[in-house]
Amino acid sequence: MYVETLLNSILQRRTVLDKPFDSKVDSFSNMLDSVEIGELISNFNCEVGIKKSGELSIPYTKSSMKNKKVCYTISQMSHNYHYAKRELEIEDLGISRFFIYPMLELLAIFLRLAKVDNSIMLNNWGISTNLYPKKIDESNLRKIIDECLEENKRESVIFRSVNSTTTPELELFLENAGFKRIFSRNIIIFPYLNLKEYKRSSRRQISRDSELEKYYDLTWKNVEQLNFEEAEQVKNLYDQLYLDKYSHYNPQFTTEFFIQTSKLGIFSYNLLYSKEKMVGVIGTFSIEGLSTNPILGYDFHQDFSDKLYRILTAKIATLSSENNLRRHASSGAMEFKKLRGGISVPEYTMVYTKNLNLFRRINWAIFRFISMKIAKPVIMRMENSQGS
Repeated sequence: MYVETLLNSILQRRTVLDKPFDSKVDSFSNMLDSVEIGELISNFNCEVGIKKSGELSIPYTKSSMKNKKVCYTISQMSHNYHYAKRELEIEDLGISRFFIYPMLELLAIFLRLAKVDNSIMLNNWGISTNLYPKKIDESNLRKIIDECLEENKRESVIFRSVNSTTTPELELFLENAGFKRIFSRNIIIFPYLNLKEYKRSSRRQISRDSELEKYYDLTWKNVEQLNFEEAEQVKNLYDQLYLDKYSHYNPQFTTEFFIQTSKLGIFSYNLLYSKEKMVGVIGTFSIEGLSTNPILGYDFHQDFSDKLYRILTAKIATLSSENNLRRHASSGAMEFKKLRGGISVPEYTMVYTKNLNLFRRINWAIFRFISMKIAKPVIMRMENSQGS
């Protein structure tokens, strides 16, 4: 009886953590129906909704060059200029900054001339990494794309978070449909489903990170639904990392966002406590066997704050293993993640611009050239030099 109850509990846990694509879209749609987007993400100044064709429904965002200082997940201008500029300020570039900064300012000119933010992003969840279904409904997706092009003749159509490892079929489909690749970032993918399959050296690193929990007397709490006080604390921890340390062009989630995403099962939250104080948080977003963690945060005021990131990422590895989830670990801390079993993969933004006027298409083409022929090799070289 005990074993049966335990198995049912594990199966229920997996159902909560990992839902089908259409179920996640339904939950996301319900959230948008109940709360205005500005009350969920304060720098998300754009149109948000759901596009449908047949049995396929996908979230979308529609932005404009008129919107200033918006979140990078809905804006190519914010992503490729404002956010990139902030990252360069953080990095120790040395003498190479005298080459990179002028290139970035030149890039900004072409971005503005191309009007890159006059666009519709399909399957855009507004977070750092968009997840897709395992099997692409190509027929209905084609109809959604055609409808967007028919109704929005002056907007480019964009898909973010496309790579040859987790979305190979989608990448091929979009290329055949006339979309062009623009280098977005290097990401880390963890290809293994179970920790037992990791290399011994990677398992050792993760084990050492996990042992820090006991050393600092920390405990984990998984919550089905965040209450207001917990949501406020989650927001504070997320803000400390993503907004205060990095960039205000990251999504500026509100307390209501955390309440709604836990209530509707869009994200699964694990909270880390030191006695009665919350000192860390993991928010997991997963679809059909692939997970990512758009919500991560920890308390920079703790004496052991430098150890909290290691503890959080070890927990993510454990959760992924326990729930048979492949992990998309986004970008950042590349060497740290590689030592723990991750592999580096280039990720792209796929853009359709054939419907635009010649002047904008030319500037989009220049942007693509800079991203693929200059930015990508430079970033690859920087990553390799850090690992050497």
